[in-house]
Amino acid sequence: MMGILIIIGIFLFIILYSNLKIAINFTRYHEDDVITMDFTALYGIFKYTTKIPFIDLVKGHNEIPALEVKTEVELGKNERHIGDNKSIVNIHEIENIIKKYKRLYIRYKTLITHIREKLIISNISWVTEFGTGDAAETAIITGVIWTIKPGLISLVCNRYNSLDIFVNVVPNYNIKTFETSIDCIFRIKLGHIINAGLKTLLVKIKDGVKNE
Repeated sequence: MMGILIIIGIFLFIILYSNLKIAINFTRYHEDDVITMDFTALYGIFKYTTKIPFIDLVKGHNEIPALEVKTEVELGKNERHIGDNKSIVNIHEIENIIKKYKRLYIRYKTLITHIREKLIISNISWVTEFGTGDAAETAIITGVIWTIKPGLISLVCNRYNSLDIFVNVVPNYNIKTFETSIDCIFRIKLGHIINAGLKTLLVKIKDGVKNE
């Protein structure tokens, strides 16, 4: 019996102190935009990847502007492909989604705040290659981009614990081009998520008892 309890204790310790890693990458190469999100937990045992390689502005039902989104999903260390999905979301549906998430934020604000305080940005990288075809224009705009980028990065990093930050702008004086790649890795211990969830649940239960 004692041996079983020890094994359970070790297993719980491993879970609570393991990290959930969320890696987000946005890449724009020529006319292609790709968003990739990787979720890794339990020291790499669990891995879930979703890719959005295609987002386009189209005309939906009744000529209402809409976004056509293609999604690819992969699971496991070997990134086994498990499905594709293509959907069209019009402007009204986007508004409803935003309203829904606002309500969820208000409802679970305590949980979200607790997780945000424990969240660590272990790596953030933003590299841009830019060129207008004119060397003088490229030099000026490159300077402007260099001015804007650190400010945008600081807005994000000031709200989180940040470790490694890399920003670069590569001017291309020969051709007209715009390519950018943003990589961001978040880490949080599963124990913090479980703790925040339990606290939120207890608050909801107490509120329910008070309202009775």
